[in-house]
Amino acid sequence: MPKSIQLLKDAKSLVQNNSELKKIIDVIDTGEEGSDWVIRGFDELSVPLKGVLDQPAVIKARQDAIELLTPLTGATANDILKKLTKNSANLHWSFVDQKILIIDMQ
Repeated sequence: MPKSIQLLKDAKSLVQNNSELKKIIDVIDTGEEGSDWVIRGFDELSVPLKGVLDQPAVIKARQDAIELLTPLTGATANDILKKLTKNSANLHWSFVDQKILIIDMQ
C-alpha cells in the first residue's frame, strides 16, 4: 500500500510541475493514510478512458498527453505514458474537468 500511494504522489507531482500536462491530466488526491488503507479523491462522473476514446476531446487530450510525455525521462513519466498507450483501466476521463484522470498507478 505505501508503494501505491507514493506512486500516485509521484504522478501528481510530475503533472502539477508541468504547466502543459496539468491542463490535460489530473491525478486523484490522497488524504489520510493507514497501514493498509488511504482515503482517495473520487470523481463519481468519471469513466474509464478506454470507453470514451471515440470522443474528440478525449482523442485530443490523449494525443497531447502522449506527445508531452514522450520526451520526458524518469520512471513516473514512462509509467503514465505506458498507461496511455495501452489504454489502462487506471486512467479515467473526467467529464467535470475535461481531463484525463489518473486513479491508480499500480
